[in-house]
Amino acid sequence: MLGGTHVDVIATSSIQPGEILLVTRHPTNALAALIVELDRSPSMFSHAGVADEYGRIVSSYPYYQPDDFFDLGGLRHDPFEHFWDEGQRIHRLRLPDGVTADGPARRLRDYPEDREGAFGFAKVVIVAAALHALLPENVLEPRAEYEVVMRAVDAGVAWQSDDDFYCAEFVAHLYGRPFTLGALRPPSNVDDDDGCPPERGPTGLTLAAVRIGSTWVSLFATTEQRRKLRALKTAVWKYDPAFFVEGIDVVFGDEPMHHDSLARRTERSRLQDDLVVPPALVTPRMLEMWGRGTDMLEGSPPSEQREGRLP
Repeated sequence: MLGGTHVDVIATSSIQPGEILLVTRHPTNALAALIVELDRSPSMFSHAGVADEYGRIVSSYPYYQPDDFFDLGGLRHDPFEHFWDEGQRIHRLRLPDGVTADGPARRLRDYPEDREGAFGFAKVVIVAAALHALLPENVLEPRAEYEVVMRAVDAGVAWQSDDDFYCAEFVAHLYGRPFTLGALRPPSNVDDDDGCPPERGPTGLTLAAVRIGSTWVSLFATTEQRRKLRALKTAVWKYDPAFFVEGIDVVFGDEPMHHDSLARRTERSRLQDDLVVPPALVTPRMLEMWGRGTDMLEGSPPSEQREGRLP
């Protein structure tokens, strides 16, 4: 039982091109820890990708290579073993009724394999700020919640690109699936009952990727992208400053964020849950909740986690 739902084990040969694959958390990756803490996937998914016709996962993640300063990740075509060797599980999403993988598979075939692009470091910051503002335990006042989340939506629109993706964003891009603000709202904190050991601090390699990635963002962003990120940062500092403390603690390997008690709003939220958010604000949990459950790929480690490389 994972996330309270029965999970079948299936052969890798049953995976079809275009199907959505969800990957459980990595034990030492700082960005994965942040997403797990904020997104609260019932099955602890922190990564998402799509199967190609060669039995690989196509997904976007940071992968700093010391011999190439400007290679900070992007789309990769990895065999399943890449994730299994890190002690991660891979699950196939059961698509909703009426949805097939045919269209995404065609779009994936048309996307050049050598077009790696870059990992969307900015998207992680944008979606993390929105998720933190929406945490049930955080419960900002309506104006504060509205200002942070809507600035995140604006920034997500400004940062849309065919060459710069965050993992779940690429999946949403291929599927052309609109997700709403209501789907973005994290659930109440889930218990870690899947038998995995606690998160360990990120490796030095991970920290290098995070820091260099942040520098890369500032160097190559457009004027409009910088402006939208500044507006989001200003709103977070004013209305939800705890994000900078709690989020940074998670990224740099300190204590995970915890809230002692549920607060209560004095007014109803000003946000409209049917608002369609940009693909940059789609998370692994949103994909998970959109589907009809998942099946674990044969060969996925049952529970053990081992230290290793990204992601």
